[in-house]
Amino acid sequence: MVKPHKLQQINDDENMRIIRRWQSHSSRETFAIGKQIGTTIQCGLSIGLVGDLGVGKTLFVQGLAVGLGVSEQEPVVSPTFSIVHHHMSGRIALIHADLYRLEHSSSLEHIGIEEWMDDQHVVVIEWSNRFAVLPTDALEIHITRQSSRIDHRCIDIMGLCDVPWLPSVK
Repeated sequence: MVKPHKLQQINDDENMRIIRRWQSHSSRETFAIGKQIGTTIQCGLSIGLVGDLGVGKTLFVQGLAVGLGVSEQEPVVSPTFSIVHHHMSGRIALIHADLYRLEHSSSLEHIGIEEWMDDQHVVVIEWSNRFAVLPTDALEIHITRQSSRIDHRCIDIMGLCDVPWLPSVK
């Protein structure tokens, strides 16, 4: 059994850097970027998703799940109310959490967040910036609206080091 990673806040602007940047001009493109990343993603990765309400975090995870091979029989929806969804049918098990409704970091112990961060899963946590939940080797994906056009998004992959398997823009 692999021990979980030590958790700490990693969104330190001095150390974090943009590894890849995509521009999305539609929901379809945001989904496709998630899917593209999902096809190359490796076991043991933790990803924090940061962005305003309605910016497309869950849509991105839906694309990621398709790239991981999660069955259409396992719909990927926002876990806002259930906090965590487990999707086990893909080539890598996907754990999808949403911390928006949590009020205290002590709630993290009850949902077992550290237990998922091993070499058998991909863990994606929406609103990860609310608490210190990510290991130091995690990636953060920042999704932000661009300009006044409602469908335009900037998707920045941030981390402490380069990720050679991460696809470039196609």
